[in-house]
Amino acid sequence: SHRVGLRQRMLAQAEIGAVDMGDLRRLILAIAKITVAVELALAAVLFVRFWQAGYEDGPIASAYSGLFHSIASFNNAGIGLYSDNMARFVGDPIVVLSVSGGFIVGGLGFPILVEFWRRGALRRSAARSAHWTLHTKITLLTTAALLLFGALVVMTFEWTNPATLGPLEELGERLVATLLGPGRDVRLSAYRAMVRATDSELVRARLLDALEEMFVGPLTPRLPGPHAELRARLIGAQVAGLLDQMALVEDPVLVSVDPDLLTRTYGAAIQALVGVPDPTGGPVS
Repeated sequence: SHRVGLRQRMLAQAEIGAVDMGDLRRLILAIAKITVAVELALAAVLFVRFWQAGYEDGPIASAYSGLFHSIASFNNAGIGLYSDNMARFVGDPIVVLSVSGGFIVGGLGFPILVEFWRRGALRRSAARSAHWTLHTKITLLTTAALLLFGALVVMTFEWTNPATLGPLEELGERLVATLLGPGRDVRLSAYRAMVRATDSELVRARLLDALEEMFVGPLTPRLPGPHAELRARLIGAQVAGLLDQMALVEDPVLVSVDPDLLTRTYGAAIQALVGVPDPTGGPVS
């Protein structure tokens, strides 16, 4: 229908901050145009990338996946068509930036997008542009701050995290060094306490969830080659095995051996599962 009811007009007015009720039909049309334009642009970029990179079987599947993920990103749905959501594209900047851009633009909200649309129309008509509204200024400044400082915070805390941003070539040694470095006794005591608490089904389930969320989940998409999830879990098992021997069994050789030697030797064993050669050449006797 070409008619817009009073209730729909009032809801739209509250959402986009319109002053004149007579403008709402035109503004609702602008919202529809913005939505279609952004989603089709994202879909086109993703379609080309999915097809050229061989992520999908043929143009039809690539087009469907591109359209689905463009709509999902613009609407901040947070869902994907793949079993790992979008984790498999972590190394593809075109896909990552396209989807991230959809989230950011969609997250600004229609009041902001409509104001951009209005100002573009004013420029085209050579009319004098109005000042940005306070809502738009606050939203844009806050978004910019979150993008900038959020990235800095992640870089600060994750740059040396072997399960996220740290180099894979040193993953084995860095995992062992983390366990044996400063605060080693505190970590071993905490591990003993966790093992004792696994009598509880709730605690055991929470530990498994933590392993998935903080280790296996972030590490799996970073591992090259086949069976990445299996190898990530085996790496976790290797780390747990060393903790068992040192914290529970208290193997006298492992407890007393030189930490640097243990780090290099056991780190090389873990590195074999990572699948990226250690540039130091492995264990040193």
